[in-house]
Amino acid sequence: MHWMIFPMIIVCAYIYAYFVNDVNVENVNRMCVYTHHG
Repeated sequence: MHWMIFPMIIVCAYIYAYFVNDVNVENVNRMCVYTHHG
């Protein structure tokens, strides 16, 4: 399901851009990794 990888990256980018000012980069990055592995 390669078509699911691209949307995941977009969602990750949106989450990062939205919470970068309030949440630590490490937390966002961890969330992205967890989402990709989950």
